[in-house]
Amino acid sequence: MNNHISSINNLMKKKKIEGGLFLFSFLILLFFMIYPPANGDSYSYARSIVCLEGTPIHAGYYVIGAAVHYFLKFFGVTPLMTLGLLSVFFGSICVVFMYIFIFRLTADRMQSVLASLILMFSGAFFFYSVHGEVYIPQLAFVLLSAISIEGRKLWPATLFIAIAISIATTSILAIPALLYLMHTREAKKKEMVFFVLPVFLLVIVLFLCDNAKFSDMLAQAICPPKVFLGKFTLAKLMADVLYRLVKVYGRSFNLISILSLCGFFIALKNHRMMAMLSVMFLLPFLMYIFNLGLFSGDHLIISFIAISCLGAYALVYLTKRLSRGRYAVFFLLLLIHAVLSQQLFIAPEKRNAEEVSRVVRVLKEVFPEDGILFSEYAFGEAFWYLTAKENDYYIFAGLPNRFLKKHCRNYEECRLKFKNKFWFNISSNMFEFFAMAKNANEIFEGRDIYFADLAYWPSTFIKALLSERSIETREEQRASLKQFKKILEIKNIKIEKIIDSPLCPVYKLRKSDGNSGMNLTKENNICL
Repeated sequence: MNNHISSINNLMKKKKIEGGLFLFSFLILLFFMIYPPANGDSYSYARSIVCLEGTPIHAGYYVIGAAVHYFLKFFGVTPLMTLGLLSVFFGSICVVFMYIFIFRLTADRMQSVLASLILMFSGAFFFYSVHGEVYIPQLAFVLLSAISIEGRKLWPATLFIAIAISIATTSILAIPALLYLMHTREAKKKEMVFFVLPVFLLVIVLFLCDNAKFSDMLAQAICPPKVFLGKFTLAKLMADVLYRLVKVYGRSFNLISILSLCGFFIALKNHRMMAMLSVMFLLPFLMYIFNLGLFSGDHLIISFIAISCLGAYALVYLTKRLSRGRYAVFFLLLLIHAVLSQQLFIAPEKRNAEEVSRVVRVLKEVFPEDGILFSEYAFGEAFWYLTAKENDYYIFAGLPNRFLKKHCRNYEECRLKFKNKFWFNISSNMFEFFAMAKNANEIFEGRDIYFADLAYWPSTFIKALLSERSIETREEQRASLKQFKKILEIKNIKIEKIIDSPLCPVYKLRKSDGNSGMNLTKENNICL
């Protein structure tokens, strides 16, 4: 009887910790939620959960978002806010799942709580938990799959990793770690095969459903290293990979990243299984060598499981001899970790989001029904989502060349469409549009053309850390349209600033004779 009561008490204690972690993280993330965000993807996803249209690699996210929005819309919640709340919810769930996963791995409650809080306040995780993005729901289902494997529930584990892959295909890179976890739980080879097989069948089915889009996405995803390095050498490649990894983990984990490195070597001696599992969570992401641009916090979010686990392990191990002040050390390190993440990620994004919203409101008042906008991706998506009701995905995404290629039955239909306002995403190959469109100059003749720049706006924290010269260098790198502005000046086209902004100043383009409109054909050598 006493044993039974003791088991109930332990269960209640465990549930109290899980419930407390969920409530704490939910309230913190909800407090910092950014609405509307500055991230262009959020606007694209908000449209996709209503239309169920978009890139196929996030199909699972659209379905989940659509299902949740079906109920929330009755309370006046917008699709954009639905996705923000979804990220807050899944972020809180991830914190709880991380606790459960590490506790089953180590049977140490303190280490499990620390690991979950380190994950929660890690910069990229914190950032993607406060506005609509795919990476946090993806991580939640990867963790749920790992927990199911620890509990020897292999079919649910397969289902959860399949859902994670349908949300973001980078979840495939978690499979080696999950297979290693199955190996440590003495799963049979047959069970491992049946775990992996349905996942690959799902990928094949998705590919067959829309192989053109998948092939296009794959072609864009794979880039040789020399694209990023200029002159390719093995030494340059290794240095670049190391720089990108240090930037991601150092920025997201700050002091904890050093602890995690110590934790790996300590675990290698005292907890070999944890060390090897961490390696299995980290190594597959070196596949990003085929596209060095993917070494970023969003695409490496699954590997944050290993960094958080090792950081907590080192913290507990190094402080276990302290008779007093142990909890003060934990609290102080977590506080520094949280404040740095808030200053490096949340505060600048919140400031940027407010500025984007302001500029969108001002531009909306002067932007005519037949206006044309040239803009970088994030501002264009925000402007079009907040100001236009657009049914076609490619026009919404600032890809009129894709609209010409995919949706037009005849050119006359396209010409009528382009009499209305539309925009160009300057990061795409916009000259494909001019090559495809007949009499492209007529589309621009006599119309107001706007140009939204992207300026570098350093935070107070960055200004305190970097020299003026470093900030000027960053500004040169960020203001990618300066070359475009110089070419326009050479072509005798005036640039009139109509909205001043430290982040996204907007210009109106005019010919020198005062008439609006411009010639943008490739033959006239205007290029980015």
